[in-house]
Amino acid sequence: MFHVNVDLTDTSPNNDFTIPIVDLRDKVRRVEVVDKVRGIRGFHEKNGEQRKRFYSRDNEKRVRYFSNGKLFRYMAANWRDNIVFVANSEPPNSAEMPPLCR
Repeated sequence: MFHVNVDLTDTSPNNDFTIPIVDLRDKVRRVEVVDKVRGIRGFHEKNGEQRKRFYSRDNEKRVRYFSNGKLFRYMAANWRDNIVFVANSEPPNSAEMPPLCR
């Protein structure tokens, strides 16, 4: 269930994928960015009881935490924990977010 056959010779471009660029040369901005990354990491390092209150598969929620998001859509499982913040049209209310991620 966790094994996926990947064709490594497929080099077709994926236009939907972009990699954000974070310039860490600016020391003030660098501290800010690193602290934000630590917040998200800190959330994932919390015990299950603390993460559980954010767990949901409801796509209507603007903040949700879930595992294996493609479980029923693909032949192989892609196990990973995700926390999602939907910011289309407006960002979620900070009260909905885990304190570490605000």
